[in-house]
Amino acid sequence: MIIGDESMKKRLLLSILLLTLLFPFSVFAKEKVNIYFFHGDGCPHCEELKTYFNSLDNSYKEKINIQEYEVWNDYENAELMENISILRDDDATGVPYFIIGDKSWIGYSSSMDKEIEEQINKVYEEEANVRYDVMDLYEKEKDNIEAIKKEKENDEDDYDSWDFDDSYDDTYDDIEEKAKQALRVTLIAIAGAIIGFNILISAIILIVFLSKKKK
Repeated sequence: MIIGDESMKKRLLLSILLLTLLFPFSVFAKEKVNIYFFHGDGCPHCEELKTYFNSLDNSYKEKINIQEYEVWNDYENAELMENISILRDDDATGVPYFIIGDKSWIGYSSSMDKEIEEQINKVYEEEANVRYDVMDLYEKEKDNIEAIKKEKENDEDDYDSWDFDDSYDDTYDDIEEKAKQALRVTLIAIAGAIIGFNILISAIILIVFLSKKKK
């Protein structure tokens, strides 16, 4: 019985040791950050962004999972980009267009590098189950995309139908007319002052001349 108990204890300790070694990797391992990258074949700025992603050191590459969508030659990808843009209210009409967590960028320049890296680190530190993922949101909302499109179109039509111009033009005309009147009054006053000054000088000269003549 004692031998059996010792054997049982050893097996139990070995099991605990194995669980301790495996537990951190299986439970606490962080999920990679998804980067959704919409690009066009032959787009120079897209190539620059690809080069930047490839140049990241391993500490960043280990954290990211880049999912690429070519949109100039693939209708489905182009439609997906349009729908994602509408869902996020991004108005992405060009490429590159890329999304990391809850942030998105349209276009690329090296000045964005620091902001991109900060966003990668920020999202990586978040728990996977609470991360914002635009594709998860799209899966939930894709049946409502058409309704969202129509709502945006209606908002634009309503804005275009607002009559700003007449009231604005009337106000501008009134201001312009008042400014012209004020300018005319000012010019008349200046002209009067100049004429009065000239008459005064002429009178003084005449008086001086007459007084000298009498002498």
